[in-house]
Amino acid sequence: MKAATIAKASAAALACALALPALAGRPGITGAHLSEADVEMTVVRTAEKKLLEKPDTLARWVVMVEGLDAETVAGACEAALDDEALTRHGAAPDRSLAVYRLVYALGG
Repeated sequence: MKAATIAKASAAALACALALPALAGRPGITGAHLSEADVEMTVVRTAEKKLLEKPDTLARWVVMVEGLDAETVAGACEAALDDEALTRHGAAPDRSLAVYRLVYALGG
């Protein structure tokens, strides 16, 4: 791993080490998770990817926050993962925030 990659990874890890516990401790939040893309595997030119006009956008880091309702999750993310705080810790300023809801679940 190159030094620049380590520094960038450390900055993102630091931001998440501070933000994720703060998020997880908020009322109504049931989980906060960090996922990192395996870039080498993601950019492999599969048969499916060769059909695309342009490559898929790659999210290098994904923070997933789970909670009791959409408003609680959105409020927690806005408070703990704002652009200024993330940029201060080395994240790119192009974050994307989306809220998804589980509509139907099968149980057995």
